[in-house]
Amino acid sequence: MDENSPATKKDIQELGERIAGLDEKMAGKISGLDEKMAGKISGLDEKISGLDEKISGLDEKISGLDGKIAGLDEKIGGFKDIVAELVRDAQTEILRGFDHFQTGLILRVRKAESDLSNINASTSLRLENLEERMLEIEKKLIIGNR
Repeated sequence: MDENSPATKKDIQELGERIAGLDEKMAGKISGLDEKMAGKISGLDEKISGLDEKISGLDEKISGLDGKIAGLDEKIGGFKDIVAELVRDAQTEILRGFDHFQTGLILRVRKAESDLSNINASTSLRLENLEERMLEIEKKLIIGNR
């Protein structure tokens, strides 16, 4: 058939049949693609559901970890209180030790002061006694020389 010749009814009918055949082929291919896409989408939906479940499980684990962290924070706070109390107790014991040492030292210093005071008093008495004797000797010498 010549390209420039007018189309006949038969040509139009054949063209219509060819288009109808192409339509059927295209419909079959589109239907097959639809089925494949539906299968792929269904598989993706299942995978997404699985991921959602895993995410939910992770959320639960994170919540559990949050609870454990809060418990550890409480334990650490309690531990800090115990350590602070132990430090205060140690300070108290050290201060008591110094107090006992200081009490004994004060007694020793007072005894030493008392002993020194007694020695001073004794020395003063002996010196006075010696001065009296010297005065007596001087009197005898002065009286004896006259």
